[in-house]
Amino acid sequence: MYIYLIIVLIIFVSYYLFPKIKTFYLKRHRKNTIEKFKEICNTVELNMNIEDSMKVCQKNIEHRYTIELHRRVPNTDIMDEVPVDKIMEQINKKFKVDSKLNKDIIPLYKQGKVEEFFYGKHPFLPYEKLYIGFSTTQNFGYLLEKKKDKYTKRIYVNTMDFNLNTIFPKILAEKLHMVIPNQILQPKHIYKYDDGNDKPISCYIGINNKYNIKNIMEVLTRILEVLEIKKEIIEEANDHMENYKDNSCYWLGLTNKYGEYFATIYYDTLFTA
Repeated sequence: MYIYLIIVLIIFVSYYLFPKIKTFYLKRHRKNTIEKFKEICNTVELNMNIEDSMKVCQKNIEHRYTIELHRRVPNTDIMDEVPVDKIMEQINKKFKVDSKLNKDIIPLYKQGKVEEFFYGKHPFLPYEKLYIGFSTTQNFGYLLEKKKDKYTKRIYVNTMDFNLNTIFPKILAEKLHMVIPNQILQPKHIYKYDDGNDKPISCYIGINNKYNIKNIMEVLTRILEVLEIKKEIIEEANDHMENYKDNSCYWLGLTNKYGEYFATIYYDTLFTA
């Protein structure tokens, strides 16, 4: 009898309390992380923006955010160079970056003028990443990732070309192009490559900022249907984004990660002075 009650109690805690505890922890972790980055910005004299995103996969949805450090001149598109060495010194004080990521980023940031930087570490999973983006004249960036004991390097390339045939099978790419209206596109897009591969795994589609989330969710819903995402997942995604329907959308990411298809919408950006 006691064993039965214990089992019921465990099921109750797992089903009802764990999601609430997880949500509380993630919110607290986010708040603390933002405060640490604010301190870094004050020390190194940087600006930052916080960009939220929603990744929609075949079986689940992931809600994420990125804190980007930069020296954008207010009210312009001018980006001054950021001191990566000083940023890394402060990042290590706050977060204790993996030693190999620390070492591998050095020769990369010395290749040019770095205008964008971000670092992220998962709250409880063994995953962290570093990104540096070079000046608009160079039009590329590097992403270093560590997942458990595996390290990867990915390359981001800015382009005016929008061609999903380089990422997805031909028929699927054609279907995706059919549901993405040209009028929502801005000229700039970004392709992501695994280091050493000439075929990209992702395209981050630049979105004209005159279209809000409500407009773009209509497009994303059609994209998810083409990718054969489960109906209940699509409904959950739309329900969540209803809270942000009047916000601007800057990017739509479409990914073919070796046969795993998913889409990501970047929907809310908070810029600091």
